[in-house]
Amino acid sequence: MSVTHRDFQTSEPDKSHEYQEKATGSRVVSLEDCRPDDAGMRADRLRQAGAVIEEEMKAGAFPGAAYLVSRGGVLALAGACGQLSETRPQAANTATVYDMASCTKPMTAALTALILVERGKLSLLQGVPEFFPARTLPHLSQVTLRHLITHTSGLPAWVDLYTDTLCRAEAIDALLRVPLKAESGARYEYSCLGYILLGLICEQVSGVSLREFLQREVWNPLGMTSTDYGSANDASANVASTANCPARPFELIGQVHDGNAWRLDGISGNAGLFSNLADIRTFCEKVLLHPEDGYPLSRLGLQRYLSDQIRSDVGHHSYGWFCQGNGYLPGADLLPDDTVGHTGFTGTSILLAPSEELLIILLTNRVCSDPDGSKIRRTRRRFHNMVASALV
Repeated sequence: MSVTHRDFQTSEPDKSHEYQEKATGSRVVSLEDCRPDDAGMRADRLRQAGAVIEEEMKAGAFPGAAYLVSRGGVLALAGACGQLSETRPQAANTATVYDMASCTKPMTAALTALILVERGKLSLLQGVPEFFPARTLPHLSQVTLRHLITHTSGLPAWVDLYTDTLCRAEAIDALLRVPLKAESGARYEYSCLGYILLGLICEQVSGVSLREFLQREVWNPLGMTSTDYGSANDASANVASTANCPARPFELIGQVHDGNAWRLDGISGNAGLFSNLADIRTFCEKVLLHPEDGYPLSRLGLQRYLSDQIRSDVGHHSYGWFCQGNGYLPGADLLPDDTVGHTGFTGTSILLAPSEELLIILLTNRVCSDPDGSKIRRTRRRFHNMVASALV
């Protein structure tokens, strides 16, 4: 089956719209730049991996997708297929911006926390109540930042913070009242609430919003021009739509899909980041796989960021990423034991295998057409197995 690769930029954007300008002005990842042989990967297997994405799109797994594989810093595969949504026929391309959903967690709150640790601004052993001195929080007395960053705080996975609240402040009050489900450190429970709380603490310590901190410290220095927290609502923007959010049951364009992040004005540690292939590749290669001069993390900080940091009888999570053995890691069947990664509810995923210097990115808007996520789980398994089989 042939694969439709769309590597063109859209027409000149309306300069009055920030997100559209960023999306269309960003670098387009071109198939012509792919050098699978130089990356030590089989071109025929990578073509089949791309065909899997096309096939899954036609089967209704998502309206549009963009994908990229690199190894050792060499681009091995890149492509896009489909359209921006079922109602927006503009073709998706490799510059299309996607709602990263929970991939926000390692790329914002976790990274910011580690940067602040390295600068002596906080310690992950500090307790949560220390950062809210005006409040009485006995139920959080044993919860540390280390618990939050590794999903071992005892907080539940998710609680609706938007239906009965009207603003960010009310949502934060509701969050701080949520009782624990388990003793801190006793078990692993992937918790959006924990990362919302971690992000809020990072903002208190840094004195600025996560958006301002990351723009200054990471995105701007690395030239990540298409990465930001969302704010657009323009049908002509090169931003993939999302849909089926209970808080807003209509098509969303450049506005965060996650209801809790939306109530927090779109800037949160759990969700809200928007990005595209080129920027995520830059982030993963320059920060994670080939850091230059220890920026933005030192060697030891990066080690904690990319390796399992909790007891094996509790779970498998680094200071930011799912590790092998964690059922949330979409590593399929063949990737090496040091593989880490993250997924996003909207249909995004990032995988890294440091021992192979391998990066795999898949961006989709599956929430438009695959509400229960069954099709995207199948897509990820098929795609990641095909990419793994291409390694030589």
